[in-house]
Amino acid sequence: MSEITFEGLLKDAALLADKEKGIPHFCVEPEERGKFWQNLSKHSASKPISQALHAMMSNRSFDEVIERFLRNLAVKIPENEKESLNKFVKNAKKILKKYYELRQKNVSEFLKAKNSLISAIYILTKYPNLKEVLYE
Repeated sequence: MSEITFEGLLKDAALLADKEKGIPHFCVEPEERGKFWQNLSKHSASKPISQALHAMMSNRSFDEVIERFLRNLAVKIPENEKESLNKFVKNAKKILKKYYELRQKNVSEFLKAKNSLISAIYILTKYPNLKEVLYE
């Protein structure tokens, strides 16, 4: 099992919060993106991951966890972005697997990591330039 470190958590959050290749792009319908950015909240920025992590808290199977994440994907994804979508889903699945394994091993540590990830996704979605500062 890969351990979740603070640095790893920030990298996971940065990947998920990416405006062009993350939740704001692949989990928000194109016509809703303006509204998404106008009304950005912790809930909206992290909803797909939050729902998957909450499924883990309910002791759901990993397949159900992935289903919770996938149900949040936008329906109107252009054909020329399918490869990027596949990469995003593959990376999200790897991230969720780490958290799933942690949940099986240590619920208390999982809760800390879950809450930290959700907060980090929100912060990095709201302030994308922080990614550059974090990796200097």
